[in-house]
Amino acid sequence: MLARPFRVFYRLVQTDPPSIEDFMSHEALGILPTRPLSGRAHDWWQGVSHHDSRDAAMAKGNASPWLGLYVAELHVPTAAIVRVEQTGRDPTHHTIWAHPAALLSWVVSVQALEPLH
Repeated sequence: MLARPFRVFYRLVQTDPPSIEDFMSHEALGILPTRPLSGRAHDWWQGVSHHDSRDAAMAKGNASPWLGLYVAELHVPTAAIVRVEQTGRDPTHHTIWAHPAALLSWVVSVQALEPLH
C-alpha cells in the first residue's frame, strides 16, 4: 500500500473562507501571553494548533467557540519542509510551524461547527 502524499490536519478558523490570520501564531498576531512562558511553551506560542481528527476539532470548537466557528481541513504535503509535533495532553492535538500562507494554501475544505446534542 502506498503512503498518501499528505498528512491531514484540522484547524479551527474564524471565517469561511479562512484568512491568512487564521493560520498565524499567537506571537505573529501580537497576542501577549497571560503568564510567563517556559522555553517549551514559548516554542508552542510560535506554532499553530491543529488536530489530527475532525471530531476532535469539532469537540474543541464546541467547548471553546471563541477559537473559531469553522473547521478547516488541511492536506499538508509530506514533502513540505514544516515542523509538526504532537503537543499537550490531548493525543489528537498537534502544533505546526509553517508559514501562514503555506498553511492557508493547503486548505481543502471548511465546515461549520456542528452543535453537540
